Amino acid sequence: MTEGTAVLDIRTYRLVPGGRAEFLRIMSDDAVPMLERSGVHVVAFGPAVQDQDHAVLIRSFASLEEREQQLGRFYGSEEWLTEHDPRVTPLIETYHTVVLPASEEVIAALSSLGDVARGALPMPEDDVPISDVGSNKRLVRDLVEKVWNLEDLSFADGVFPPDWKAGSELPPGPEGVKRWSVEDHETFPDVRYVIEDLVAEGDRVVVRWTASGTQEGAFGPIPPTHRTVSWSGVHIFRIRDGRFVEYWVESDSLGRLRQLGVELVPPSA
Repeated sequence: MTEGTAVLDIRTYRLVPGGRAEFLRIMSDDAVPMLERSGVHVVAFGPAVQDQDHAVLIRSFASLEEREQQLGRFYGSEEWLTEHDPRVTPLIETYHTVVLPASEEVIAALSSLGDVARGALPMPEDDVPISDVGSNKRLVRDLVEKVWNLEDLSFADGVFPPDWKAGSELPPGPEGVKRWSVEDHETFPDVRYVIEDLVAEGDRVVVRWTASGTQEGAFGPIPPTHRTVSWSGVHIFRIRDGRFVEYWVESDSLGRLRQLGVELVPPSA
């Protein structure tokens, strides 16, 4: 990740038992508006779905340098230190932050999801029933566990359309998803993907995941290193009638390459 790359800052809070309602109120009424007044782009904020004592804050920045400057000013300001921090911090048990490179398209898609959740935008043309939102989340959980982790390739047949594009060098449709999974496991036989956050609204599901595995096969031009590496990413899926129809993804590909020993040299002027 270079200094000039736009980034997503995804912070997951684990809150003290029974403190989430008060935390959400203070953050929504005071802290998030203060972030936005200070120039920080808040992509989304709200309760996490996987645990009653978790919340998620997603922010975007034009670069790592901008992130450092804006958050430094915000958390060092008198308003934060005297008015909000004394009320917020006692409600937080711990927090975890992931910073990922992000394209404008992914940031825009996440922003739309966050605006729908806050009521700033209308719901999609065809309102998605609550039961379908729950089914969409289960579909993504099944994809991660069955295809990404267990190589249950038959699962892909019923949930991906014939024109699905899994990658520029992969065949279209379910076959592309299957080949990606096979190649992923050939390279990292013990690979394991873990869902860290799962947020659903309308016909979209956002999943933040972490992964780890040991490189025992070739990874592009990189021969087996037998190194265990970890990486993370965010997928946004659009789902219709129980099938995936569109997606966006950002992952820490450069971080994984560095762990595999690849020296990244910036282009000469």
